[in-house]
Amino acid sequence: MGVLGRVAVECHNTLANTKLCGAPDINPILKRNAVFLLAQTTIASGMVGIMSVVVGSVVVHGKFIGWREGILVLTVPMVTCVVSAVLNYGLIVSLILLIVKHSTGEDGERIDPDNIVTPLAAALADFTAIGCLFLAAILLDNHVVLSIVCFLICILTMLVALNQLEDTEETNNLFTNSWFPLCGGLMISMIAGIVLERFDKSHPALHVLLPVQNGVVGGVVSVAACRMISERKAKARRSEFVTLTGSVLLIMAVYFISTWALKLIKLHALPALMLAALIQTILMLFTCGPVVRYAMYFEWDLITFSLPILTSISDALGGLVLIGSLLSSRS
Repeated sequence: MGVLGRVAVECHNTLANTKLCGAPDINPILKRNAVFLLAQTTIASGMVGIMSVVVGSVVVHGKFIGWREGILVLTVPMVTCVVSAVLNYGLIVSLILLIVKHSTGEDGERIDPDNIVTPLAAALADFTAIGCLFLAAILLDNHVVLSIVCFLICILTMLVALNQLEDTEETNNLFTNSWFPLCGGLMISMIAGIVLERFDKSHPALHVLLPVQNGVVGGVVSVAACRMISERKAKARRSEFVTLTGSVLLIMAVYFISTWALKLIKLHALPALMLAALIQTILMLFTCGPVVRYAMYFEWDLITFSLPILTSISDALGGLVLIGSLLSSRS
């Protein structure tokens, strides 16, 4: 989910900004983004599979898993990302073009696409990834031959996508410079996943709370970062800070009350959970500035560098604050 969401947000922000700038022909951008999305998600999902086989099996189980399970664990994320990338790209591109076309208000001012494109791309990426992951795990389970065939198809897709990448300085820089933040985000997510695995049995509510809180806060943080990048500044305005924080608290309050009404969490846990959402939001909004400033200082592509790092830190921080809130509410 993290891999697909981060790469999708990069591609779709590029498309939205290009379209808003009045580019007469966006077909080259559409093709480049599609190829870039397929190539990078396939390679990164292969890295996720390898990390899951090696690190996950040794750290979690204390031994290497069998070769059949290894092939399944390696293939499922690759199939998930390839299929999700195609579905996500078709949905988001259609929505972006529709939004940009009707983004001029009655007063003649354009609607800020950062408010719409960033959270929409991340949310739909998560949604398609969950569905494809579920189906891939069911279809490939106990089917070694089918897993090997799907793995080879994913490798072929990656090679074709790499071959179709335009050999231009802009494309090469975008493809090359995006690996450092993406790999850094993968490492942060992997460490956070190992920590969360230790608590998931004793705190089953994490499975209900964590995806929503990380999704909401990550979306808000991405919006804040995109606004800083668009305005070439490394600090959020006070009004933006208050508005974004209030939005997160309102959404999470509704969600926490809903989970309590469904008897998924205890009533006395609500204050601690709200405090956790507040802490995560404030810390991440303060983190946006240094990350964007760091990218500006080294003249890196701001979207490619900032968004993967920020969302990875947000996901890891969300897990920690939620574990802390559940522990404190239990005591």
